[in-house]
Amino acid sequence: KAMVGGRGTDQFNRATLAERQPGSAFKPFVFAAALENGFPPDTIIEDSPITINGWSPQNDSRRFSGSVTMRTVATFSMNVPTVKIAQKIGMDKPIYYAQEMGITSFVLDGEQNDRNFATSLGGMTKGMTPLEITSAYGTFANKGIYVPHVAITKVLDRNGKILEQADPVGKVVLSEESAADLTSMLEDVILRGTGKRAAIGRPAAGKTGTTSNYKDAWFVGYTPDLVAAVWVGNDNNTSLDGIMGGQTPAAIWSNFKIGRASCRER
Repeated sequence: KAMVGGRGTDQFNRATLAERQPGSAFKPFVFAAALENGFPPDTIIEDSPITINGWSPQNDSRRFSGSVTMRTVATFSMNVPTVKIAQKIGMDKPIYYAQEMGITSFVLDGEQNDRNFATSLGGMTKGMTPLEITSAYGTFANKGIYVPHVAITKVLDRNGKILEQADPVGKVVLSEESAADLTSMLEDVILRGTGKRAAIGRPAAGKTGTTSNYKDAWFVGYTPDLVAAVWVGNDNNTSLDGIMGGQTPAAIWSNFKIGRASCRER
């Protein structure tokens, strides 16, 4: 419905061109893959220390909570259990589902690639664009059916005759049950988790994302009729001085959604 590529007069459209690290906004692809592979939301995962080839992921709280459900992992954006989920299903599965939902920026070959468990936390080689991740989340809202985004729906001549018309074809990526379970989990993110500032007083689902050293902050969320993503960051990749996805991006998302609802009602 709308796109903002940045502020000012430069010609760089960040919505379509900026490949940025998604941080925890990538985690729903892990959860979606798990749901599709027989792990329901109440699956128990151990939140306990783990080391993989010298890498020891940490939760943001720097604490461990023992046995937790996958729903809780999503609600509070827990890192270590997410990595363990990715271990159980294999990292290729979340990458596959993300690709099926339109993410094109994975690096799958070479010495440095995305076939590692850091990717489950959004630590990609390149990153992804705001437009692609928005379109991908649309799959969750659309009962598991991915429909490619289009900018121009039709072209008419001066008499109203259709010269060209977009006809995007949807494809089933997730089962309707998995999409519903994931939406329920992501609703809890807003109701009682890291995305509480995105609350709009009616059903909504979404996920926060914050990258290492606070270089990128995200909130990507949806209602039954619209999906929207907010990315906050600096072009030179410097730190946002502690801004997290559940703060400024979630608040921007909430203001946009509430404002849109008010305009529609008027």
